[in-house]
Amino acid sequence: MGRLIQVSWILTILHIALFYHIHAQSNTFEKLYFMEPYTNGKNPVYSQTLELESFTDGGFCTLGIVTDTTNRSQGVLSRFDCLGKPLWSILLGNSITGNNTNMGITESDSSDIVFAFPLASSFFQATTLIGRVSKSGKILWMKRIGTSFEIGRDISPTLDGGFVIAGSTSAYGSDSQADDIYLVKIDSLGNILWTKTFGNPAGTYDEAFAVKTDAENNIIVTGWCIADGTFQAFILKADNNGNPIKFKTFGANNQRTKALDLYIDDHNNYYITGFTTLLEIDHSSSENDAFLIKVNSDLIPVYTNIYEPILGGDYSTIGEKICQGQDGKIIIGVSTMAFTTHSTGFVPNKNAIY
Repeated sequence: MGRLIQVSWILTILHIALFYHIHAQSNTFEKLYFMEPYTNGKNPVYSQTLELESFTDGGFCTLGIVTDTTNRSQGVLSRFDCLGKPLWSILLGNSITGNNTNMGITESDSSDIVFAFPLASSFFQATTLIGRVSKSGKILWMKRIGTSFEIGRDISPTLDGGFVIAGSTSAYGSDSQADDIYLVKIDSLGNILWTKTFGNPAGTYDEAFAVKTDAENNIIVTGWCIADGTFQAFILKADNNGNPIKFKTFGANNQRTKALDLYIDDHNNYYITGFTTLLEIDHSSSENDAFLIKVNSDLIPVYTNIYEPILGGDYSTIGEKICQGQDGKIIIGVSTMAFTTHSTGFVPNKNAIY
């Protein structure tokens, strides 16, 4: 077990130009965490928090990667109370950050922490570590899924007490050259009940990044796939055995639209967020914008918005995370290079909330 990491997390959103001023919010607390204090003349310890989940007791849990003074990187799971006090941390094994910035945490019906973490050995190559940890930090079980090309990026509980994991694989399915959408259903002890793959053949990258279950226990998945020769966001609706019910893509030819997160409201509407080049010349533009799409349970669009920041320049903005506030409004967390006066040379990346 370790001491802690820096908590830095981002939540993340046709046609609206964002002349928008984000007003300061009142914070319950604001803290920095680290595994080891910096020592002059010694290689620093780097920490990255890549996933955060709040729990019913008001506390929260994070997943990320810490790199020690010997340049060894490991996954780390950490638990905090409602005031941000670190309670415990567990190191999860060697893993790099290349293509490994999406991972999942959820809370079981008994308040245990269940997670899916890609143990990445190189770019696009990973197995998935799944585990269940008690509220007090006791490891109940940990298991590894796959051998080399099974990347689990998110996890969601199901009504039968099990969990479903979503990600991508090139080890099974129709595409051994690139990736297929990959779903894994496990029981409460981490035993695999079934696996499913969906995708196009012939070297196309079809990847899932977020998964939830709706009010009818259907599995809802989002991510991106190749459609009409270009990357498009998708929503996949499957039954509780992983059999597809509906599938819909969002995007346009010669553009690039990718979804990274998913939210389901109390009325069984589905929301996705990510980034798109639809307001740019074509898919090659680096000035992508955050989007928000709402559909009903039949995947019929209710609205689609693209948010284009112009304050400080139109730079890359990515919808990373999505949730709903207490007032019912949808909140999108973004990483962005906009909202700055820097226009040449290094343009720093920042976090924002829409």
